[in-house]
Order: sequence, then C-alpha cells, then structure tokens
Amino acid sequence: MARTTIIAFGTRGDVQPLIALGVGLREAGHAVRIATQEKFCELATESGLPCVPIAADVQLPSQKKAKTGFQSPYTLYRLAQEYLGNVLMGTWEASKDAEALIFSDWGRIPAEHIVEKLDVPAFMSFIHPQQMKFLYRETQVYGPRWGWLTSLLRKQILWHTALSGPVNKWRKEILGLPATSFWKSERLLKHRQAPFFYAYSPAVFPKPANWPAWLHVTGYCFLERSTQWQPPAGLTEFLASGPPPVYVGFSSMSNRKIEKLTDVVVQGLSLAQQRGILAAGWSDFGKRPALPDHVFAVDAVPHDWLFPRIAAAVHHGGAGTTGAAFRAGIPQVVIPFDLDQPFWAWRVQELGVGSTVPHKNLTAERFAQAIAKTVHDEDVKARAADLGKRVREEDGVARASALFEQYLHRQR
Repeated sequence: MARTTIIAFGTRGDVQPLIALGVGLREAGHAVRIATQEKFCELATESGLPCVPIAADVQLPSQKKAKTGFQSPYTLYRLAQEYLGNVLMGTWEASKDAEALIFSDWGRIPAEHIVEKLDVPAFMSFIHPQQMKFLYRETQVYGPRWGWLTSLLRKQILWHTALSGPVNKWRKEILGLPATSFWKSERLLKHRQAPFFYAYSPAVFPKPANWPAWLHVTGYCFLERSTQWQPPAGLTEFLASGPPPVYVGFSSMSNRKIEKLTDVVVQGLSLAQQRGILAAGWSDFGKRPALPDHVFAVDAVPHDWLFPRIAAAVHHGGAGTTGAAFRAGIPQVVIPFDLDQPFWAWRVQELGVGSTVPHKNLTAERFAQAIAKTVHDEDVKARAADLGKRVREEDGVARASALFEQYLHRQR
C-alpha cells in the first residue's frame, strides 16, 4: 500500500473522476490525499478523502470573459502568475511525503517536477484522448492534421511567458533541483513511461492499436453522489407534472453567447412541443425574470440523478456531461464550442446516439428540429439505451485501481 497524493485541477469534469479514483484506492487500502482547488475540497471530504485546498480557480478567467466579452493575453498571464505560486507551494506540501503521484493534465505543471524530486511512481489521468497529443502524436484521433503542432506551440508559449521563471525558482529554492527547460520537463514522463489512465468507456472510444502499452482506456470513473443531496425545491414536482423533459445545460462554459442562448432554447422547446430543464452552470443561462410553465430553471443538479429522468440531454459536449448521458442511456444533442467538445460531439454522432448542431447561427427553428429528431427517433433511443447498459456494466474505478497496483508492484 502506498501514500498517494492526487493532484486534481480543472473544471468539475476534470476533478470529479480523480476523486472517484481516490475513493477506490482508499477502499483498496491506500492512504490517499487530494490536492485541488478550494471549491472542490468539500466534494473530496464528503467522499471521505483528506483534502489540501489550493487557492486557484479556473472559473475566474471564464467569468471575466463573460462580463467583458474579451480576455487579453496579459489577463491570462497575470492570472497564471497570481495562482502559480499557490499551486507550486500547495502541491509540494501535499506531496512531499508521497510514495506515488496521480495527476490530471492541469496538475501536471507542478507534478512532473515533484516526480523528478521524489523519484516515485507517476500516473496521469485524462478525460479525453487528445490531451497529450503534442508528445504522443498517435493520440490525435480527431481534428486538424496539424493539431498536435498547435498544441505544442501553445504549451511552449505558456512555458516561456509565464511558467519558466517561477517554476525554476521553485525548483531551486524549494525542491533543490537545477533549472530545467521546456523539453526536459515535458519529456520526463514519456521517458519514464508513466502510465496514462483514460477515464472514458472503451465502448465509446476503444484504445487504438498503435497506442503505447502504458496508455490505458479504463472506463469512466463515476463518483457516487452524496446521500444527503436533495433536489431543488419544485424540481421533483415539475418532473412529475408531465412527460420527461429535455435537459439543456452548458456546465463550465461561460460567455455572452451562452447567456444569449436562453431565448433561442425557450423558443425552440416551444416549437418542438417539449418541456425543458435549463441548468445555469457557470453562466447566467436560463436566468431571466419569467419562464413559461413548460420550462424549469436550476443552477446545477447531479447528472446521475437527473439524466435517468429526462428524454434527452442538450449540452456543450464536455467529457463529464457526455459521459453521464452515455451512462444514463439517453439521446444527446451536442452543441460544441471548443476544447474537447467537438471530439465528443463526433463520438455521439458516430455512435448513432444523438446529433450535433454548430453553435454558430443557431436559431430556435434549428434547435427545435434537432430536439424533435433526437427525441422521436426510436433507433437513436434504442442505441443510446444499449450503450448505456454497456457503460453501466463497466467499473472504471476498479480497472484503474487494479492497474495502479500492478504498476506500483512492478516499479517497487
């Protein structure tokens, strides 16, 4: 058994699977500690895991962009500088006695240097296959042919403009390590053949044959919701008052375009003659003085509770939301914006369990057509139900935990 620190940064969709994995490792006898953003520590402690809160919030940049409609490179630089010191010092304090490290893509910024210092087994957990495509080009399975190069350039710019100075100072003064370069730090994990755990279902996207042996598709790592959670007032009554509604939510997406979607969505639901639940997430989506009787607005509701009770899910295509809809066995309409969302929209369409609609020039009429086609297509519903059954039969946490112990034993 090993003292294990899990470094988890990002949106809830990034962090929640790692907390679920932490629970699985704790139940297997490992001493697990989570280092994450302050806002997610409650989620960890509710699951029985000690948490080291880090003063960093990835939601703030999105909120600023939503208010101003613009986000300058200088703003991103200042935010990186403001948070980086907290992240570096906080993760080191949480990890310096660790015998193994597990971390997300965002958590890799401090983690790869801590791994070098401690010389302990390292494991990375991902929620989509293209997060390390600049180092493993074979994992670029979707998107522009030169997407790996774009990813590499972005990471180099971030390193040279915001990371190299503070990171090398921290390495020298705290870790007692010499200065490093972009390529030295990036190649460390590949040189060590650090195992990757891709926390999505092989039924959704199986591991390609040309991937290295130490890259594993484990299945989704779902975190069971707290038994103390109760639905918002009025939601259960709304659900019981008519046929299953359509869920519409954009989770961590936060900008003016999404907030303006409220009118389009409400009109589209009316045209499609569907009831709807609008989830605000990080934005003001769905928040307006008066909504028609066939529409209900909430801030956020656990997907594992809500999705089995609805007819279809309309969302941005984030890994967490898409996975929850796959698990529930319901049709989906994906309106992707950026990041990994076009990839998951592609998978939904390829698997025949829903459709995708570009967010540009989205109208109430197009929205209504997409909903009607998805909700009333019996073949789509049957495929979604079958895929849901397959996903529910998997246990990504158990698979990842077993792999963790195998690698740990081998490296020891």
